[in-house]
Amino acid sequence: MKYILIFFCWISFKVSGQALQDIQYGNNSIVGSYANVNGITMYYEKYGEGEPIILLHGGTGSISEFQFLIPYLSKKFKVYALDFRGHGRTNNNLDAMSYSLLTKDIIQFINYLNLNTIKIIGYSDGGIVALKLAIDIPEKIEKMIVVSANKSVSDLNKQFIGFAKTMITDNNLKNAYIKREKKKYDTINPEPEKYQRFMQLMGQMWLHDPYIKNRDYAKISTPLLMMYGDNDAFHFDAMIDMYKNLNCKKKQLCILPNTNHFVFKKKHAKIINPIIHKYLVSD
Repeated sequence: MKYILIFFCWISFKVSGQALQDIQYGNNSIVGSYANVNGITMYYEKYGEGEPIILLHGGTGSISEFQFLIPYLSKKFKVYALDFRGHGRTNNNLDAMSYSLLTKDIIQFINYLNLNTIKIIGYSDGGIVALKLAIDIPEKIEKMIVVSANKSVSDLNKQFIGFAKTMITDNNLKNAYIKREKKKYDTINPEPEKYQRFMQLMGQMWLHDPYIKNRDYAKISTPLLMMYGDNDAFHFDAMIDMYKNLNCKKKQLCILPNTNHFVFKKKHAKIINPIIHKYLVSD
């Protein structure tokens, strides 16, 4: 009987492991839901149980950017991963895009879920939105991690600015990366016909100063871990200044070695995931 029990436990483990491997984060109909907030139908996925944590992805990205972080965090937390307006599976009812608009969307999403206290991880554009949330609703945010975020155009390197200038043109689809990403966008977004305009709006947002005003940045008091790659899309001095100019008492800085702006790739998971987890559970 003992051998039979072990056999069935092994089979159960294999099936469960296979199921986890097959999960398509950002395209998971089993846990995917929609929230009607701020005039849009926002797509989100929920994983795990425990304290709530919200994941905010980068510009032109989607939930799938966190595919190697979600299974790690969901062992300890209730993880809400969402698609910004116009991104992933979320529509954009307006011909507009701004960090203030994205922030308002997330505030309404938090209220929709009736969350009183949350933790937030924001990556790139999601990090900028996280910082703005810390300014607008500090009472709701217990702790946050901001990864590869900046607060002004001048922080960006020349390559990134050049790409943003390409995005805002009427012939942006001639760019190989933009053209390639269109295929993915067409398969999941409810408004694929808006893709070219979506990229223009994103480029305009990236080139519009300031993302966060200095006087507002000085208000941030939320405990915060700031993370960057040592070869990120920003000038190194700008990354250090972002950290130094934070007035909050509980702040930490992590510079990841041999890492560019795409911090959440699989090859970095073994380094970044334990750092994130340790910070989230520490006092």
